[in-house]
Amino acid sequence: MLAYALECSLKAVTCKTLNLVSYPENTKKKNIDSVFMTHSFQQLLLISGLENIFSSRGPAEAWDNWGKFTIEYPANWPQIRYNTDLVWDEEKVEKLYDYLLESRFGIISIIRKRRKW
Repeated sequence: MLAYALECSLKAVTCKTLNLVSYPENTKKKNIDSVFMTHSFQQLLLISGLENIFSSRGPAEAWDNWGKFTIEYPANWPQIRYNTDLVWDEEKVEKLYDYLLESRFGIISIIRKRRKW
C-alpha cells in the first residue's frame, strides 16, 4: 500500500503541474501513453516536476528518503504484490512509512506542500 500511496501522490502532482483535470488513462496514442501509462517512480518523478527536489540537487534528507524508499521496490514494483515469498517485517514497514511521511523531508510531506502551490 505504501508504494500505491507514492504512485498516486506523484500522479496527483503531475495533474497539478500540467493543469489536468484527471490523470490521462489509456488514450490509445502511443506517444502520450508511453509517458503517462507507467508505474515507474523515476518516470513519474520526472513528469511530476519534482525531480529536482528528490535528487542530489535537492535537500539531502529528501534525496536520502527517496533513495531508501524506492530501493525497496524494483522497477516493475506492482508485480511484487503477487510475490508470496516476499515478507516484510514490522520494522521495515515502519521505516518505509517514515521515509514517506514522518520527517519534514518525507516524500509525501514534500509532495503535499508542492500540490498547494
